Amino acid sequence: MRTLSRFAFVGLLDNWSWTVHQFGRRFGVPLLPSDYKVLRAGSKSRSSSPRQKMAEQTLRAFSFAADDALVSATSDSLGVHRRLQSQQTQMRIAWLEIPHYSEGYYDALQQPLSRLGHRVDELRAPTQRGFGPGVLATKLRGMDIAVVGFGWFPQEPGSGPFTRLHEFQRSCAASHRVRLEAAGEFESTTRRACLCGTVPLVVILNKEYASLADKMAWVREHCVAAAFSVHHDAPTFAQMTGVDFHHIPFGVDFSRFARGQRAEAGRAVSDGYAYDLGFTGVIRPDQTANWRYRIWRSAWPILAERGLRLYSGGEGGVGLGRRHKSVGPKEYVAKMQASKVWLATTGPADLVGTRYSEIMATGTTLCVCNRLHGNATAAYARLGLVEGRHVVMFDSLEEFVEVVTNYTRRPEYERRRL
Repeated sequence: MRTLSRFAFVGLLDNWSWTVHQFGRRFGVPLLPSDYKVLRAGSKSRSSSPRQKMAEQTLRAFSFAADDALVSATSDSLGVHRRLQSQQTQMRIAWLEIPHYSEGYYDALQQPLSRLGHRVDELRAPTQRGFGPGVLATKLRGMDIAVVGFGWFPQEPGSGPFTRLHEFQRSCAASHRVRLEAAGEFESTTRRACLCGTVPLVVILNKEYASLADKMAWVREHCVAAAFSVHHDAPTFAQMTGVDFHHIPFGVDFSRFARGQRAEAGRAVSDGYAYDLGFTGVIRPDQTANWRYRIWRSAWPILAERGLRLYSGGEGGVGLGRRHKSVGPKEYVAKMQASKVWLATTGPADLVGTRYSEIMATGTTLCVCNRLHGNATAAYARLGLVEGRHVVMFDSLEEFVEVVTNYTRRPEYERRRL
């Protein structure tokens, strides 16, 4: 076996993350931040600077983001995965949370981090007001990194103010008066415990479509070493805050969604399908072009009249607003695998949600989704999604109806769908 020990990329700095991602996809080996250095033309490496070391340390802890399940899926890649895993430094990670309603992806990153050998301790504030002043100075003693997870930013439009972290605020080193009673005497001034520059703070942004300016202000107000966002505008967020932002797209648990034995490309499995088209979830007007509502109200009845077998999760499986009747996890996967085609659309701010990856992971079901235009095309481009190769797309209700009909009822499309 030949091993590539040294190589060089020459490209645009603002497209660096995409370049590295594509390299990993092409050769099946995700690159860790320790595997490469970024040098601007005419500049010297700043790897010795404290900020650079802090950022590199932070990124190593999140090296699983290239998709641990995918890398481990084949025996050829397993040895590489173990080698990369053995090179990582075990981190002591404090995962900071405030009380929030249950949401699957909020806690999805903790288990993979633990599986990579890192120690992850969740610290959940007792109320929405967060931790009291000085609390984290004690609880984070001995920790390598503090992570503000998805749950710290569950705010929807019109919700309350953001919870701040006193010890990580840039103003935390300023003197303030504290009144302490001890044996009848008062101590007039002291300094609040400050963790800036001591424990790297990592932020995972959430719901970028709501109160984005306030969230950017929160990042600027705190000593943030690195930040992550599922939104494709992560490089723009870096410019807005002066903090290194990294795109970390939603992933999928292949062990849950992949069918035991994938269908061969040339073998029709239509007889094994219970449904032609499936869709469940929330419908809200701030989703891209309000596609879900338009399809549900106009295209869905047309397809039903044509005799297509449609699945929508029963009563309440598709809901208007922020809530809907959740379909059980096992039923959700089973119905998706039993459908020829499943609908996925980009959400508010053109976010590409988990459903895209879930559909493609089944190996049995075709993803049909809306096209994007202008700057929004970056949402698909950063994921490497290509129309006609990974998904089929539509630009109108008429095209949606035609695409779904073709790929579910016309035999000549069966091979292409598989």
